[in-house]
Amino acid sequence: CTEPCRESFTDVISCKDTVCKDTVANDVCEKSCDYLQRIFTEKPGACPKFANQSNYECTALCHLDGDCPETGKCCSYGCSRQCALPKGRDPRLLPIPSSISVQERKRKRSIIIRWVMQKLSREQNAANSNLYVVQWRWGLQPDGESMTEWQTVTVRNKPYAILKHLLSPGRYYQFRVGAVSVHGSLGFSQPSQPFKLSKEARAPSSPRDISLGASKLTPIGLWNQIVQWTPPASDLPIKNYQLSWAVSSASEANAFEEMMRRRATLTTHEKRSLDEEEEAWGIDGRDRHSVIVPSHTTQSELSGLFPNSVYIVEIHASVDSSEGELHGEKGIIFVRTLNATTSQILKEPSIDETGFDLAVPTTSSDEDDDVNVDIQTPFYDGELQTSVSWINSAVCSPEKKTFVVKAKRGTCREYQLNQHSDTTVHELRVTECSATIRGLTFDCDYSLEITEVGDTKTILTGSFSTDPCDSTPSSGVVPCLSHATPVFCIVHTTVSCHWVRDRGPNADTVIGYRAALTSPMRDDTNITILPPQIREIHYDNLVASTMYTLQVQPITNRGLGKALSTNFVTHARLLDENVIERFPASFRYFSGHDKIEHDLTGSEMTIDASHLFPDKLIIKNVGNKNEPVDRDELLNVDDKNWKSVVCRRCDSLIFPEDRVKLVDDYKAKLPLMSPGGKGCTETEEVSLWWYTNSDMDFDTVGFAWVVIDNKKTLLCGDCEFGPIGLRTLDDKQYWVAAERVAHVDKPPPPGAKPRPKKDKKKKQ
Repeated sequence: CTEPCRESFTDVISCKDTVCKDTVANDVCEKSCDYLQRIFTEKPGACPKFANQSNYECTALCHLDGDCPETGKCCSYGCSRQCALPKGRDPRLLPIPSSISVQERKRKRSIIIRWVMQKLSREQNAANSNLYVVQWRWGLQPDGESMTEWQTVTVRNKPYAILKHLLSPGRYYQFRVGAVSVHGSLGFSQPSQPFKLSKEARAPSSPRDISLGASKLTPIGLWNQIVQWTPPASDLPIKNYQLSWAVSSASEANAFEEMMRRRATLTTHEKRSLDEEEEAWGIDGRDRHSVIVPSHTTQSELSGLFPNSVYIVEIHASVDSSEGELHGEKGIIFVRTLNATTSQILKEPSIDETGFDLAVPTTSSDEDDDVNVDIQTPFYDGELQTSVSWINSAVCSPEKKTFVVKAKRGTCREYQLNQHSDTTVHELRVTECSATIRGLTFDCDYSLEITEVGDTKTILTGSFSTDPCDSTPSSGVVPCLSHATPVFCIVHTTVSCHWVRDRGPNADTVIGYRAALTSPMRDDTNITILPPQIREIHYDNLVASTMYTLQVQPITNRGLGKALSTNFVTHARLLDENVIERFPASFRYFSGHDKIEHDLTGSEMTIDASHLFPDKLIIKNVGNKNEPVDRDELLNVDDKNWKSVVCRRCDSLIFPEDRVKLVDDYKAKLPLMSPGGKGCTETEEVSLWWYTNSDMDFDTVGFAWVVIDNKKTLLCGDCEFGPIGLRTLDDKQYWVAAERVAHVDKPPPPGAKPRPKKDKKKKQ
């Protein structure tokens, strides 16, 4: 096997077209493709006989032997096909390795793995190449059930393997070995005994680059301050961060900052004395506030800081290890708050998910820009809006001009339940000296800029603030949410949830909150413990188009209080957020920093898997229903597809040109489309299909096990959007809904010879 063995193929045609076109030894390359197709189609051994065969339960869990894991074969079982272990034994197959042993070498983080092979027969030794595939799994405990899935780490041609700098301290590893020849394999050995490096895992270092972000003054005269950091170096995955703060003094802050300035200029020897001095810093023994921050977040907000005060802030990371929880080194920073009467609301600009600067510039009393801009008090009329006029400004003249009015949302006060807008920057063009800005957010500050088209210089500026929902002027009733809705979530790119504190006369003393985020589509639960003064939580990087349930319980002096819950559904991913990286199957278990040892000739070769990632797949935001098509634009002179058939969501090729026929003699009701093709109960009728009786006509297609009209559903093979069609249980007939795909002129793949395009069929 030559060049094709570096990739993963299940289709001999695509293998020859994509790999062998530009190779020198074309014949050898094509033989390798045939070999790959042959071993994927059929594995060694024979299918066992099944008892109690039934024709009433039909499933097609596999198509070829290669669809089954390890040594399993795809066997017929009545009207079904299922994976099963083969019976019998091919005498040419190598015996399964035994007695797997792992020994640590003198060099740190280096081990040698050995195994024992039975004496090989002459026929087994006659194979061109006998290889050994080594896999591992790891966990924080020695039991195999809590470990990861098996992953291939190296392939050798000798009965041992050396792994250098791949193992991490503090983790238990198990190894297994499979012997493989050109004829196949009998499978993997039993796992080795759990192994752990003698070097113990260290607690994480202190978080790096600790800094202060935006600060804001709340309506009650207290400050909120953002603290942000970079994750520390750690042998084990970080579990969470603990952020604590306490009252300090200006003299303590000055002394600490002076010490840090000295450290930046001293030698290593001189720094040692400073390290001993730094141990004295901390907030042990003080009246402190603490908050637990999840590991995926690298910032948190300190709430309720008194004006004109100094606070010491301490942060450290925690990890789970085989010896229990480890607490990392502490990082320290000081916060100085301003007076409550200051006009500086933001200490530094904050950036929202759109990347826009959200700072609202403050204007002093001697500036006269605001004098020339008349901003009406924001009011509610169907939506929150305000009117802006600069008719008294010198820039407003009889000469016709086009102005650009831009209002940018800055800081918002106490988190509001009401009418939050997705829009952080409102921009509109007008030819008059006035404008109406709609879609504002309650209880927020806005900055205003007015420029002329073609001139980037700002000619007028201003600022205004919106009132809380229940204080906003309106010609009618403002639909404000009340405390009858005790927990509420706003779904943007980041999901923000807020809840109301029970202030009843018999309410217990609240000492914290427990927030649990779950989803029926996932098995894990995200639990966060928050201090009593924080009644909001933010979630990043949630799965798109997925329903979540948030349950909040107050932690009181008597235990857990009454649970509040709400459901929300995340948005579909936007175009600029949806970059899906596709990896070759051979490397799907490796991160970009993993190394793979591959020794076939006695010399070691290290492959950096990060260089093997293919191009990125762009996902578009599209509709999930049938879209009408013009039949006159679909067919060529041979009554086949005139254009390429592609996924409307990711443009992946489904059928190349001139492959399939259009039929309308079959009707079925399909659920509305979604990523994964599951979860939607609403259906619509489909009656126009691209039809084929050969899976070789597809360029890419995905299969789902949802049964409709005694047929399995089809999805896009790349982004799994669907269902886009149906297939019979015996995989002999396929229908792809013409109104659920796109039809485009798609260029041939790189290296492929372009085929002459056939003429379009004339209108009847």
